[in-house]
Amino acid sequence: MKKLFFPAVLSLFVVFFSCDKVDNPFPQIDTVDTTNINVNFNDTVVVASNGLRRILLEDYTGHECGNCPQAAEIAEDLLVQYPNQLSLLAVHAGHFAEPDPFDPKYALDLTTEDGDLYDSEFGNSAKGNPNGLINRTQDQTGNYVVKPAQWTTIVDSLVNSTTSNNPEIDIEVTSIYNTEQKTLRLLSNVAVNQNLNGNYNQIAFLHEAGIIGNHKLYQGGQTLVIENYEFKHVLRKALPTSWGKQLIIGNASANTNLEDEIAYNIPDDFVPENLGVIVCVFEETTKEIIQTVEIKHIVK
Repeated sequence: MKKLFFPAVLSLFVVFFSCDKVDNPFPQIDTVDTTNINVNFNDTVVVASNGLRRILLEDYTGHECGNCPQAAEIAEDLLVQYPNQLSLLAVHAGHFAEPDPFDPKYALDLTTEDGDLYDSEFGNSAKGNPNGLINRTQDQTGNYVVKPAQWTTIVDSLVNSTTSNNPEIDIEVTSIYNTEQKTLRLLSNVAVNQNLNGNYNQIAFLHEAGIIGNHKLYQGGQTLVIENYEFKHVLRKALPTSWGKQLIIGNASANTNLEDEIAYNIPDDFVPENLGVIVCVFEETTKEIIQTVEIKHIVK
């Protein structure tokens, strides 16, 4: 329950793909044995795919940003409206996200090296939180950052666009989580629907919900504290690196299938049942995301 104060899987199965392997796959981020694709008795397996273009909305936020809870509500409302076409990622970065050494109410640290890197690359906190990115698309001036007041209009437009029903690629991801070893394996099958020119990377964002802490709130000209605030969709790790791994080099023809895998050891301070995975493919130079697929939870 939130209080305001004035400050003083599923079934067990394996999916086999008949696809072309990606040449020269990158090494895994952790030492995980991925040579055996068989599923063990204690594995949780979830399969997610898409036929529409799914949108990624990144909410750049911080617990000392008093206007950020309102922005999070806008994002959540959009998710309710478009549950199958929108994914949310909360990136805690910049001054408002840093733990406050002088105020124990804001000691929680949800920042990450990945989030700090993105904040520097796209310039979010420099423009003042809250704000976000939508598919990491630039406007005509080269600006990536989108204010919350524009999120609904842009997302509505993208959902109802021609591209929504005719995505350039489709992604199917099989998530295999071993509860004993706490290892996560993401097996992806990327189907290219249209000829693509350029270099494209694949990346997985591990995010967590159910994180409880305090959040500053500006309301009615006053500064309040929301206690027991639940932080959702929190970016925990980009896999296998902050910019993913190369999937397509130079070009890819329509009707091509690509297969890839990412593996990761879940740290002890992450709560597996609160974790989700967002897998994206983006153009390497512009950073624009052309497709997203989401697995809601590793463990149900």
